[in-house]
Amino acid sequence: MKKLLDRRDFIKASGLSLGLPWLEYFAGQQALAADAGLTSQGVPKRLFIVFNGLGTIPNEWCDINSNGTAVFKKILKPLEKHRERMTIIRGLTHAANGGTHEAVELAALTGQPYVGDRKTTKFAAGISIDQHIANVIGANTVRKSISLSIQGKNQYNPLSHFGHSQPNFPIKNPYTAFDQILSNIGKPNGSMMTREDQLQKKREQVLKHTHERYKELFARLGQDDKLRLEAHLESLNSLIKTLDLQQQVDQGGSHCAVSKPSKSKHSLLPESDASSKFLTEEYRYGVADLDRNQDIIKAYMDIGAQAFSCDVSRVVTLDQGHFHRHGSASHKVDVNNRSVATAEYDEVLNAGVRCAQNINYLVDQLVSTPDGQGGNLMDSSLIYWMQSHQDGKNHTLNNCTDVLIGNAGGMFNTNRSISINPKDNRRHTELLTSIANCFGLSDSGFGKIDWRGEGRIHELGIRV
Repeated sequence: MKKLLDRRDFIKASGLSLGLPWLEYFAGQQALAADAGLTSQGVPKRLFIVFNGLGTIPNEWCDINSNGTAVFKKILKPLEKHRERMTIIRGLTHAANGGTHEAVELAALTGQPYVGDRKTTKFAAGISIDQHIANVIGANTVRKSISLSIQGKNQYNPLSHFGHSQPNFPIKNPYTAFDQILSNIGKPNGSMMTREDQLQKKREQVLKHTHERYKELFARLGQDDKLRLEAHLESLNSLIKTLDLQQQVDQGGSHCAVSKPSKSKHSLLPESDASSKFLTEEYRYGVADLDRNQDIIKAYMDIGAQAFSCDVSRVVTLDQGHFHRHGSASHKVDVNNRSVATAEYDEVLNAGVRCAQNINYLVDQLVSTPDGQGGNLMDSSLIYWMQSHQDGKNHTLNNCTDVLIGNAGGMFNTNRSISINPKDNRRHTELLTSIANCFGLSDSGFGKIDWRGEGRIHELGIRV
């Protein structure tokens, strides 16, 4: 006689995926959908967006051969060792209502026009992609999303929006960011939920769904089915008590460790007790200005990586500043002729190189952090590095270079480049839609309706 599977082994092997759909059997409906925020291995997916403004030197990023292979040039060269994780997309037009910096920054993640007069507005007419995704994959985390910025002055427009005219203003100080996001991890009386709190919250959500479905169905069932449903409910309660949900809620596991931004790691960081004005005004230009800004940016990246590791948040947006100072290099550089303004050309070029070095640092941090399932955080993550303008002097938005690193746990093939004919005027909203699809959202378009183009970038081949 065939040996029956032990009930405890059955529960551990099947998990909730076999427990909950029995309620749907009684209701005559399909089983509950899998968590859209998890990879096929059950690891949380994570999104890290990095933005740079004011234009760059487009010819210094890469060349793309006829076979589709990208030749990394000066700006992308620092990321060469991560080539196999990368996807380069060239030729998109960044959607905006005009080429002004305000319009482009507000449309960067929203795909929406700004609201009101551009001289006074700091709002976009819709939700940003980071918040759209965070509403799904961040619903059960301590912080649904994290928004950070090197841009100190309030004149700079927030990239992230909760909705129409609802800006999500970023944190502009790495010490403040740590205190608000990570400092209370593991403290039972802290303002942040402990890891056990997260686990208990997940249990309560499962139980709530189960009992709501139970009450809805019980009145419609015959006596025999009522008895079966009651027996199932008792078994399900036992399942919830015994099933280890830590794998779903806390992929960081024993690898969760946090450390404050410090000069011992980033020697050019300002002191933690530096005045607020020093941290927000002195560093307002980002990568193009002071070398010490690089250490502030890397401190932000540390905080984002630690938040991923501890599953505090699964969505981070970082404005790492401008490629150059507005009004100086931005309006002197001829992107096709270095000899016209050599010093300014090199300033913008070198800022782009520093940006790539910063992102290389972020990738290194994610690759070196285990995910608790035999892989690393980068395996389940997607980094989107975007620029605002192609040419800051002329405020052009076409033929931009967008960079993806990782593929959110295998949602598309990497180590390739995609060339889109700039004459087709396909908007970057197609890429925003594609990113949403990588995280389980079924959007056929994102942003302003008449800016959606083909909906998604079909050349990416996202496995939806």
